[in-house]
Amino acid sequence: MVNEKDVLRQEEIDFRSIFNRIKRGWPIILLSLGIWLIIGIIFQLTFPPRYTAKTTILIEKPKGVNDPGVMVTRISPFTKQPDDYYYSNQQVRLLSYPLVRKAIESVGTTTYVKAGLIDRELYKSSPITVEVDSTYMSFKKSETPYGTTFYVDFENFDRYHLEADGKYPVTQREFELEGEFRFGEWVTFEEMRFRILANDTIANENITLVDNIFEEKYGFRMDDPEAMILNYISSIEVEQEILETTAFMVSLAGNTPVKQIEFLNALITTLVDDHLDQKTRSIKLAISYLDEEIEKLSELLSTSGSEIESFKVENAITSLNHEGSLLLDQSVKLENERVVFVVKQRYYEYLEKYLTESDDYTSLISPQAFGVKDELIIKLTEELVRLQQDLNSLELQNAQANPAYGQIKAKIAQNREIILNSVEGFMASNKMMLENLSGRLSDIDVSMRELPGTQRQLLNMERFFRVNESLFLNFLERKAEAEISLVSTTSDFHIIEPAYLTTVDPTLPWLPITLFAAIVLGFFFAFAYLLFKWVFNNKVDDSKDLMKYTPSTYILGEIFHTNITTTSDLNTYSDSQLSNQISTIFHRMLRKKPGIKSLGISSYKSGEGKTYVASMLSTQVARLGYKTIAVDLNFRQPQLKNAFGISQGANIMDVMNGSISLREAVTPTKFPNLDIAELGIKSALTDFDLQAINGIIETLKDTYDLVILDTAPFGNVSGTLTLLNTVDFPVIVMRRKHTSFQDLEDVENILRTDSLSEANAIVLDTFHPEITFSLNRGRRKYYRNKPESVFSKIKSLFVRI
Repeated sequence: MVNEKDVLRQEEIDFRSIFNRIKRGWPIILLSLGIWLIIGIIFQLTFPPRYTAKTTILIEKPKGVNDPGVMVTRISPFTKQPDDYYYSNQQVRLLSYPLVRKAIESVGTTTYVKAGLIDRELYKSSPITVEVDSTYMSFKKSETPYGTTFYVDFENFDRYHLEADGKYPVTQREFELEGEFRFGEWVTFEEMRFRILANDTIANENITLVDNIFEEKYGFRMDDPEAMILNYISSIEVEQEILETTAFMVSLAGNTPVKQIEFLNALITTLVDDHLDQKTRSIKLAISYLDEEIEKLSELLSTSGSEIESFKVENAITSLNHEGSLLLDQSVKLENERVVFVVKQRYYEYLEKYLTESDDYTSLISPQAFGVKDELIIKLTEELVRLQQDLNSLELQNAQANPAYGQIKAKIAQNREIILNSVEGFMASNKMMLENLSGRLSDIDVSMRELPGTQRQLLNMERFFRVNESLFLNFLERKAEAEISLVSTTSDFHIIEPAYLTTVDPTLPWLPITLFAAIVLGFFFAFAYLLFKWVFNNKVDDSKDLMKYTPSTYILGEIFHTNITTTSDLNTYSDSQLSNQISTIFHRMLRKKPGIKSLGISSYKSGEGKTYVASMLSTQVARLGYKTIAVDLNFRQPQLKNAFGISQGANIMDVMNGSISLREAVTPTKFPNLDIAELGIKSALTDFDLQAINGIIETLKDTYDLVILDTAPFGNVSGTLTLLNTVDFPVIVMRRKHTSFQDLEDVENILRTDSLSEANAIVLDTFHPEITFSLNRGRRKYYRNKPESVFSKIKSLFVRI
């Protein structure tokens, strides 16, 4: 009948067992912690210290007339306050490819290092300088050894030894360079040409002292600019300083603090300059255009003035008469109106030609420079310039495959078509106004025919001069307004604090963090290893596994792991833990089956320790006063005599052949009450052999109190089961970490098919489930074990895991 309580008890989680198993793994935990602490110390001593440089900038709202696009007018293009996206977009500009590329130019793309376990970068403190012949090199990735370090050994102040080996990017073609050269001598290596100069170590106090230059090895490498840009972009962090503010902290972590500070300062300066340049680019283009027009008008006015003065002298005339003055005023007024439309017409023609013939619109002059105040044209041209700048930025990054590139290009084409269509309509409307004004001027020209010839000529000259003068003054006024706008334009970015190091000590490696990380990793890998070993374990650990997989087996007991390996040791340490355990097992045998005369000790497979158990049990039982004989029936690999230090001699096979008597096949041991015999070596046992062996065993029972048989493994030799079924008490030896769960299932199947009448199990090489930690392991009250060496104790610790 099934006991439900026992079933529930087996299904419950045994937390004590889990805790004890974890405690058993403490050597692995200690070893893992030790290894990771050593790694941590090496990391702390050898890893280049990392610092964090920081700078803070403030992004302000655009300031009315100083915004981009406002040049010679006082009309702001912004009709509403910028939204939150404005600040997010400006923040993203910090990590834009062109800005980072410009900032990298300030720190250079050649890295100098000091060789060691880990090469350390020397920024502005290297005893060498490398000059690359840019006229000789193509700087293609397939031809330039980007990323490879060229190591330099100082022979003296005149010569050096150079060596390098690596692979070219992209093609992965290997190269090697080694030789001695003079400082300042050009070195030509495949598609590369460079020379190395020795720096003045006395003039630069940052460079290693002269005495150490010849003891150290230095090096340099050319870094791929594109890779550097991408690396900096991924390394720079931009964070909002305080919520609800537009102040942002820009930080960069690295191993060269001076370089980090200079790079951040260069990046922020480039950002401010670039932003200001974008805001003032249209103003500068407008001023340039106005300068050209003013210069032309100035020359024209000078020429016209001279011609008027000469005309007056030649014709003895001082001024126009009253009627001529009235006609002049009327015509000048109409001409001034006509000039406005002429200028617009000129811009429309300029814009149409520019958009038709050019593919780059970054230099497009704003309509406002020509007095065109149409909001649609202004907005479309500004959008076109902005899109062109974004497109150029992607082209600098070689990001033509980026989907955004195609989208921006499509928007540019769309804006261009809209502007051209709009210009066509504006030009038609403007032409009508010009025709109207030209008609009114024609009426005045008709009236002028009634004037005398000299008056009419002077009137035309004065009108031409007055119109150009008005246009000249108009352009001067526009230029003055543009210059005022240019001077008053400020960047939306303001540097609150230049770059500086956040801490004097390096942020990494920091000893507390290193120790904490080493401890965490030590525990993690230790538990991961133990969990892996325990989860995927398929071997017996203790007697509980036998209860689970072989419930038909009676468990006699466990024999713990011990350093007592010979029968002599067992006799010497007669009150050892092993001795007590074997005695306990023997008394359990007698209690289960009183009066037993024969024991059959076997195992399912070889290597389980059955011979060890047979020899130890024989020795212990003889010490208890039982006249005992141990018989080695392992006819293929007899080992029992070796366990007692007895040489090979007569055997039972000789008795069965009639060569000798049974008494002659028995060999006494050095222990009282204990004899030994062996079957001998044979390829196989027949039924006749088995019957003869049974007869001999029965004969030995009459002489001895206990006959202990060491048989062959019954999983390998079928005849062993016959022998085990004839003895009074069959015993199966199973060994921790050797007997698999599949072996236990096979044994259970053998028992269920009645191939073996009964099975009594001994589990060998186990450990006590409870683990205690004691620095002073003195003599125990009830048993004394064999002393262990330090190596043996360490081995035992790891075996029990």
